[in-house]
Amino acid sequence: MMASDLDVHSKFIYLRCDLQLNQLRDQGRSSDNQMNDRVGIVRSELEEYEWPDFVQVIDSTALSIKETLDQILYL
Repeated sequence: MMASDLDVHSKFIYLRCDLQLNQLRDQGRSSDNQMNDRVGIVRSELEEYEWPDFVQVIDSTALSIKETLDQILYL
């Protein structure tokens, strides 16, 4: 079977949330996986980036996991 035989669809998605929630999520990770101050630094870098048109941006701040997944599924 070749890749051209497969019915494959790719989605490019940037999931973002507000800084406070991003920091809270970071604190929920194991300590060796936490970004700490880098959360704000990386977030600023990503917010300044000019994403290509094929990248969908979803703000998950006020969304549940299910709502976020639903948005991804129906893009």
